[in-house]
Amino acid sequence: MNYAKFRNDYEQSGLTQKQYGDHIGMSASMVCYYLKKSKEQRLSEPSFLPIQITSVSQDKMITITTSLGVKIEIPS
Repeated sequence: MNYAKFRNDYEQSGLTQKQYGDHIGMSASMVCYYLKKSKEQRLSEPSFLPIQITSVSQDKMITITTSLGVKIEIPS
């Protein structure tokens, strides 16, 4: 079972768990179980992203920019 695809299909449907279960021929409790499994699977995957050094500065400052654009500057 591809839990991530199941969760995506469920979320795209816009239906409640019971309605979605009826739609695909599954009990609401199984829908709930598969959604829980998809969350567990997602949490067990690595959450760190690789970094890429784009330039070297002579300022002796380390700057980290998050995916939201927040900059963290650390003196080195």
